Formats: sequence, C-alpha cells, structure tokens
Amino acid sequence: MHAPTRILPMILLALLQSVIAPAAVASSSTSAMPGLRGYFVNGISGAQHIGHIDWTQYDEVVQVDTINWPNAGSQAFYEDGPTSYFGARFVGEIDIPQEGLWSFYLGSDDGSVLLIDGQPVIEQPNMQSFRTRTNFVTLDAGSHEIEVLYMQGYGHTGLVLEWDGPGSDGREVIPASAFSSPAEEPVFETAGDGLWAYWFDNARHAGNVGQIDWNQSDQVETVQKISYPKTSGAFRVDGPSDYFGVRFMGVIEVDEGGEWGFELGSDQSAILFVDGEPVVVDDDGHSYRWRTGTKTLGVGEHTIEVRYWEGYGDAGLAVAWKAPSETYARIIPASAFRPGVGATNPSSAGGLRVYNHDSARHASNVGQVDWGDYDSVGTVQNIYYPKTQGSFEVGDPVDYFAKRYVGQVDIPNTGEWRFGLGSDQSARIYIDGVAVVNDASGHSFRWRHGSKSLTAGLHDIEVHYWEGYGDAGLAVTWQGPNDMFEEVIPSSALSQNEVDPLLNIGGEGLRVYWVDNARHAQNAGQIDWQNYDRMTFESNIAWEITQSAFAGTTITNDDGVSTSEGGTKTDYYGLRAEGLIQIPTEGEWRFGLGSDQSAQLFINGQLLVNDLSGHSFRWRSGSIELEPGLYPFEVRYWEGYGDAGLLVSWTPPGGVEEVIPTSAFSHSEVETPYDAGGGGLRAYWTTNARHAGNAGQIDWDRHDHATTIENIAYRKTQSAFDDQTPSDYFGLRVLGQIDVPASGEWRFGLGSDQSAMLFIDDEPVVVDASGHSYRWRHGTVQLSAGKHDIEVRFWEGYGDAGLHLSWSGPTVPAEILVPRTALSLRETETPTDTGGGLRAYWTTNARHAGNAGQIDYAKHSSSSIVDNVSWQKTQGAFYTDGPSDYFGLRLISRLDIPESGEWTFGLGSDQSAVLLIDDEPVVVDASGHSYRWRTGTITLDEGQHKFEVLYWEGYGDSGLHVSWKGPESMFEEIIPASAFDAYDTDPVYDPGEAALAVDWFSNTRDYTLDSHPWTDPAKQTTESRVSWNKTTGAFTSGVPADYFAARVTATLDVPETGTWTFRVGSDQYARLMIDDSTVVDDSSGHSMRWRSGEIMLEAGEHELVLEFMEGYGDAALYLTWQGPDDDFERVIPASAFVKQDRVRVVQWREIGGDNNR
Repeated sequence: MHAPTRILPMILLALLQSVIAPAAVASSSTSAMPGLRGYFVNGISGAQHIGHIDWTQYDEVVQVDTINWPNAGSQAFYEDGPTSYFGARFVGEIDIPQEGLWSFYLGSDDGSVLLIDGQPVIEQPNMQSFRTRTNFVTLDAGSHEIEVLYMQGYGHTGLVLEWDGPGSDGREVIPASAFSSPAEEPVFETAGDGLWAYWFDNARHAGNVGQIDWNQSDQVETVQKISYPKTSGAFRVDGPSDYFGVRFMGVIEVDEGGEWGFELGSDQSAILFVDGEPVVVDDDGHSYRWRTGTKTLGVGEHTIEVRYWEGYGDAGLAVAWKAPSETYARIIPASAFRPGVGATNPSSAGGLRVYNHDSARHASNVGQVDWGDYDSVGTVQNIYYPKTQGSFEVGDPVDYFAKRYVGQVDIPNTGEWRFGLGSDQSARIYIDGVAVVNDASGHSFRWRHGSKSLTAGLHDIEVHYWEGYGDAGLAVTWQGPNDMFEEVIPSSALSQNEVDPLLNIGGEGLRVYWVDNARHAQNAGQIDWQNYDRMTFESNIAWEITQSAFAGTTITNDDGVSTSEGGTKTDYYGLRAEGLIQIPTEGEWRFGLGSDQSAQLFINGQLLVNDLSGHSFRWRSGSIELEPGLYPFEVRYWEGYGDAGLLVSWTPPGGVEEVIPTSAFSHSEVETPYDAGGGGLRAYWTTNARHAGNAGQIDWDRHDHATTIENIAYRKTQSAFDDQTPSDYFGLRVLGQIDVPASGEWRFGLGSDQSAMLFIDDEPVVVDASGHSYRWRHGTVQLSAGKHDIEVRFWEGYGDAGLHLSWSGPTVPAEILVPRTALSLRETETPTDTGGGLRAYWTTNARHAGNAGQIDYAKHSSSSIVDNVSWQKTQGAFYTDGPSDYFGLRLISRLDIPESGEWTFGLGSDQSAVLLIDDEPVVVDASGHSYRWRTGTITLDEGQHKFEVLYWEGYGDSGLHVSWKGPESMFEEIIPASAFDAYDTDPVYDPGEAALAVDWFSNTRDYTLDSHPWTDPAKQTTESRVSWNKTTGAFTSGVPADYFAARVTATLDVPETGTWTFRVGSDQYARLMIDDSTVVDDSSGHSMRWRSGEIMLEAGEHELVLEFMEGYGDAALYLTWQGPDDDFERVIPASAFVKQDRVRVVQWREIGGDNNR
C-alpha cells in the first residue's frame, strides 16, 4: 500500500497517519525488487547519536515501499517491531527521472542522515523532536545509490523523505516507484585483521578498570572491532555476563591528519588509550554513557588500547571516532584495525616477600594477628588476588589466614601518591612505616584509598592482610601526581629487601601463672590465682585459636634467647599473666582483648576489659588515658572445652591496632603474691554423709573433726578436700567472718558439686541445695561496710566434688573469688545446738517385720532420750551395744513450730519409716527400701505439736533423719534438738486393756488348722495385741515352743465403714476370720511371712477369730490392720478390742442327720 497522496484533505491525513504506513514485508529474496531494504537494529538505549549505532549488528531485515512515517506518537515501522530505542538503515537505489537540481527534505524524530551515492546530503544525527531539514544536490537522470539512517530513542517516532525537482509537481514523499533494492546484500563494512582481546573472567574485586591487573588474563583471542551493544548478557559465547574485564590492544589506520575526536561508550568503567596516552578516561563506575576526548594524529598507524570493566547488571562497550573533516563520530569500523604486537609478557623481576599465617581464626582484623609468629615465607610478583572462595596460592588455606607482604616500591615521580587497597576482609598498607590505608575492620570486598607525599626513589612498603570466612581477595593500586587513573602496582615497581625488619624481639617477657585444673570455673573470675601449679616467662600474649595447649614463646633480647614451656593442658585451665608494659606516647590508648573462653585485662590496676562470660573466640576493647612510662599489666584467662585462644592488642593515639609487641613487656624483679594473708575460716567436717541428698540433710552438730582453712576454693576433683576426709559422701560447714570493704549491694557466687548453701549474717544468700554436677549459682545482699558472719554448708555425694565462693560489689566491679584477706575467724566457736530431745523406744527384735507398721511399739526393749532424729547411714548400731539389723524404733516428742503456715518435712530412712504430727501421717515411706528421702507437707499453727516417728530396719545399711522447711524458708535442714521438747514421763502408746481371749493347745503334731478340734485348751490367757516376735521359744509359759496352737477370739471395734485390709504375719500356719468370713488363710506350712486380705466392714463391733498353729523351729504371730483412709498398716492396738468377761464357748460339731446333733 502506498502512502496517502498530498491531495488528501489535512483532516483525513491526521486521522490516517497512525494506521496507514508504508507497506513493509520481511525480505527473503536476493532478486531486485521495488522499495528499499531496511536493516533494523534494536535495543540501542546506549546510543546518544546516530553514529553510535553499529549497523553491522542488525536484528531484522524488512522491505519497505517508501519512507513515510509521519510524526504521530509511538509507532512501529513494521509489524511487531519496536517503538523505541531502535535504529534503521534503509539501503537501495533511487531513480532520478530528470537531470537537474533536486531538493530533498528529511524529517525525523529523533536523528537521521541521508546519503546519495555515498555522500552526505542531510545530516541531523542527534536526538531531536520532529523536524525537517532540506538540501539541494545536482543529479544526473538515472539510478543512484541511496541510504537513509535513522535512530529512535524514547517517545514519538517519525521519519519522512520527500523530494522536489525538475518536472515534478512540487514537494512530495518520494514514491515507491522511485526506489529499488539491489539483488545482492550490500557490504556494510569491510572486514579487517582484528585486534587482541584479553579477557578477565573474574573481576568481582574491582570497582573500576584501574583495579585489574591486565597482565593476568584468562583467555586471549582476536575480535573484529570494539562494539558491544548494551546488554545484560555476555560479550562472548560462554563468557561471564557480570564482573569481568577485557583489554583490547591493536593498531588503527588513520587516513587524515589533524585533530581526531574519540568517543567511548561504556557501562560500567572504561579507558581509551591512543599511542599509549589516555584519551578518554571514564573509569569510575557508572551506567551506560559516552565520554569524549581528542588527540592530534598524523596519517598512518597508531596503537590503540581499551580497558573495560563490567560489574553487575547491564554491560556495553563501543568506540567511535570522528575525522577532522567529519561532522559526527561513528563506530570505528573493523577495517581500521589490525592486531599489532599485543601485550608484552609480564616481567618476572621484582616482587615482594610474603609471610604466611595459615591459621588466623582468632582474628577479626589485621591488627589482631601476631605477625612475628608466621608459618612459612615465600615471594610474590605483586599484590593482586581477585575475589575468590579459593586459595591465593596452591596449597594455601581458603579461610582464616593472614599474609604480610614486605619489600620496597620504586616511586617514579615526586609528589602526592594515592594508593588503593581492595580487600575482603581486612587489610592495611604501610609506606615507610606509616599506615596510608587502614581498612582493618572486617568487611566484604571493598576499596579504600589514602595519599602520601613521596619523593622519587625507593620506599618501604608493607601490606597486612587477614581473611576470615567466605570470599577472599586483595589488590593494591597506585596513582601518581599526574596520573588520570589508578592501576595495579606492577611487579617492576616492587623489590625485596635484603633483610626484612625483624618482629617480636626485645622485651623481658611476662610472668605467667598456670592453673592446670580449672574444671570448676565458668569464667576467669572463679579461679584462685594464688593457688597456681607452675610459672613460666612468656614474651607476649599472642596465642591464636587452637585445640592444643598454648605453645611456649621465645624471648629474644640482649641477654640471649630463651623459650618457655608454655601450657600443658588443652581444656579447663587458667592462666594469669603479670608484668609491666611500656607506654611510649601520651594520650588515649585502646586495648583489645581476644579470647576464647573468658578473660580480663587490667592496666595500672584498673579493670579495662572485662569479658568474663563464657564465649567462643571474640574481641572486646577498652580505652584509658596514659602518660609515657611503665604501667602494671595483667591478664586473667580461663579456657573451658574446645577451642582456646588469647591475644592482646593496642591502638596508640591516632594509630592503628596491632598485637602488643614483645618489646613493650617486662616484669618486676621481685614476684608479688596474688592473694596472701587473712585470718582463715573454721571448717567442720562430716565424714559420713551417705544418707544425704543435699546439704540440708546433714546434722551439722555431729561433725567428725575441725580444721582452719584459708579460703573457700576447692577445685573440681575426685579426691578428698583434706587428708582426714573421704572423697565421697561427706559434708563441710565453714564458719567465719567476711570483711566487706564498702556498703552497697554485693553479689556472691557459689560454685559447687554437689550441694551447697551460703549464709551471710545467718540469712540465706545462695541456696543450691538440690543435688547437681558442678555449677554456679548467685545471689545478692545489701551489706554495710565492715565484718559480717559468713557460713557455707556443703555436701558431696559421689564422683566429682568442688566448692568455691566468689563476690563482686561496689569496689569489686567483676567477679573474683573472695580473697583470703577478706576472711577471718569468729571470736568464739559456734555452740552445738542443744534442746529438749525426744524419747526413743527401741525394739531390738523385729525380724518378723517387713515395714515399720508391723512392729508392736508397746513391746519395746528399752528406751532413751536422743537429741534429734539424725542417724547417719551405717551398718552399725544406732546406739552402743544396740542391734545393727532387724530392730524398730519409735520416737516421740513435742515439736515447737516457730511460725504458722505450710511446713514441709523430709524423712530419710533405710529401710522403713513413718512420720506423724499430731497423730496425722505426714510422710509414709513404709515399704522396705534402701536409703532414700520422702517428703510431705502439713499446715501447722505456731506452737507445740505432737511429733512421732516409727522406724524399722531390716538387714544391711540403716539410717534415719528428719528435716523440715518452713513457710518462708528457702531450704530444708535437719530439725535441730532445740526444736524438741521431750515428754516428762513416758506417754502411753496403747491405752487399751487386754481384751483378746486366747486358748492355747499343746501336742498338735498330728493336726492341721482344719482338723484341730479347738476344744480342751491347755491354757487360757487374755492378751492386749496379737504380736508375738519371731522366736524359737514359747509364746507363753506352760505351752511348748513347738507343736502348739492358739485360737484368739475377740470383739473388734471398727471405727469407720469401708474396706479394711488385714495382714497376718506368721510362722507356721494361720487363718483369720471376721464375722465367720475367712479374710486371710495362710494354712499351708511356711516360715515367717505375711499374707493379707480385704473385707468390707461397717463401723461398729465385729467378731474376730484368729487360728494359729506352730510346727517346729521359729514361731511368730502378728496381726495388723489398715483402714479405708489409712496410709499404712499398724499392729491392731488393744484399744480396738472390746473388753468382755471371758465366757466358755462350746463348739458343736455335727455328727448325724438333721434330727441328730
């Protein structure tokens, strides 16, 4: 379809312009055809004028009839074509119908150029809104080459080509009939010999082209020219799309002398050199843009070099030139290039010496590396390591390493030099010993710069570098006084010293006190530094992270060379380094303390860095104003388990951080004790505490021996605390006074394994009574300055033991063990607790029993008064000449309760026990067991209450204790003797009268319980209870010890309705009947044993019959009951039976039928 003719009304033209355009179809034929062939270049957002388009890199070929796209908004020039940022080159022939002067009109939005027969007719190459330019040219009739160039930016589009000449009807759009396309594709550009391209595929470290070492390329090839349109893709097949660099080198042929203009388009950083001189420098990072420069050139060949770096995102690079006679610049064509000699091989001369530190896990910057303690030495050509997750050199570590580069740099010109330092993770540059760039803080890859005025010649250069984890990278650049850009310092400018400066020499070292067992501690403040194991001299504090023992250090000074033993332990140890530090200059000094796991730094007696809490390796710092001179220096350190490490650094006023050198340290001639003096403490030792489960379950008045100790600091051990005490199951009570230096809130720490309590002025401050492995607990208390009573109670069970006491307060800013100087003895010994005691009723033969409820406490063997309920676990007797096995004990007294509320009582026993208060069971642990504790609670009013304990011991260990814990108390303790008030006279245990009728039978060898007639007893008695201890003797006089029987009858008064459990203990046959119902039938022959049965009974009187028969040997008979609400069984008391006159009961036996009895 042709464009509309000029005779259409203007209003119709306006309506149709947006929909009617020159017909355009994709070209697939090489034969001549009408119209022009259009070559479309898409995505030209980087171009600023038409000369920036590389027409050889077109995207689409389209055949058009004519050039007539009037300006009417955004429109595509062909179906589905772009509407912005594209270029079009229309090529073909134009048929001039008549010789003469022809006028051409070229209107465009944006830029356009018209060429006829290769000569420019109209040139408007820049961005513009729609406008029309005209020019005149004399042409012969016939065919002429025509070319129209067009570029579209953003917004409106438009391109119209018109003519007016001899024989025409006036100005009009050139019709399609005037155009034809050549049969062959036109040659846009003659190929050249190309130029060298040096590709650098890893340039993640760089921020501009000057930060790449162009001597270390990854790939070399030749390319035709330098024209890479803006893209987010790669410049070459399989090349990277981001973070790469390329260096183009070659020769250009100049055919015209004069001032040439060069334009450099790039995203992100580029420099253009001609004849070795920078012409365009656009090296700072930027999005796509063009920069220009000029240079006067003579006709002939000239060298050209372009350096380019791409970061992230879009990339693009192009070079254009403009001859002196041209109006605008164009992409330098391939035909202008040839490779030339290319880049020279890098020189192997020069270089630096490098000191490698293969493990620097302790550091977080270069200032925290001890550069004198290196692992190996090597040489490098220069300092250039692009960003990587690999190693710098083959065999090097990839993480947590450090390097020190040392040598000289040759400065070519006097003036101010700017040095760049690119690094990930921490680095510094020193020139002539001065830090020019200090980028020590840990960081991802970045560049920092610094300047220094230097004279031409050699200068000392030193670079320190530390890498942590992840990416690593290091590069050093320079920029001279007259340089337009920075570049990596070449190896030719670097040289090695004959002898590098020595580090870690001088100084006298520090005294280091080693504590080889500090398993008890959680931080450095919990170690008794006076009680050390050995002492060494160490040159400085610089032990890097390790799982081995701290290595000994070497002291080198005028007295010679000496190497210490260092540490011997890998875990759970402490060290205290003490000496003097030389401060060279006045001002604020910053000290860094790096440690794993706990450390403190003191300068001039002041706690400057306190990093006590347990931690993995980390650094903490503090500052202090100091004058020049010597100051006391101290480091305290504790290591737990795993990695260990300890370093100290300093930062002078206005300086940079570094590990404190050995030359700064010395020590006093006379060794000063850490903690000496004090009056000590009184220690009371309980050597048998096997019964206890915590420190509250020990009767502290029953200690075995007493000693005086210096302080409370017993390391974690499986050995004894002193030579008179066992290593397990013991108790320790420490009494004394503590001198508090200042009033205020004091925090006390109690470290213990296995149970401990701290009292100040009789008030609990730390209670950690529950059994545990070694741990620390803390408490605070307000104290006035002066002396206060102090008490510590400690119990150790089995295994590790340990005990420590620490404090911190107004004048003690960080936790330390309470020093010896703060402790003293009390003026008088603490008196033993005395009181009213308890009445004790002993049953020496209780072999029949299986628990405390199966003893008839009314039939005790002896009685005594005891202080309290506290018999340690033993295999011996509770009292002199008493039995050690199978005995019973009943304790009774009045207990004085000091305050109303809920009280918790603990009952520790082996083997069976019951605690009753006011006749109510509080703790029932009646079933047979080894030593254990059980607890119960009861609400009591202030005042006296009846207190009773029933106890039975079987065989083996025995033990009995009772503890209490009041409503406001934090812990339990053995009830003291002073809390008891023994009854003046023996209280009646069982007030009932004898009410059991017993018929005794002899000569029962031929009978069983079922066959015995139970008539004609040999003897009749009245008894109080059914409780005959196990014996080989007779139960009563007049009855034999063997082959006898007894029949017990009684009326039982049952106090409450419910299910009652009855137990019969017997040797050898027994049967219990209530209301004619058999409750327990143990009629088969047996040794002593218990059998039970249940029966539902109404409250009131019930008839009870118990039949018993003994064969040969031991004999025993007991009867207990346990009601619906009872917690344990008891021997049925006499008071439970109804007193009646004895009546002879005749038993009838059926021998005949219904009428014959």
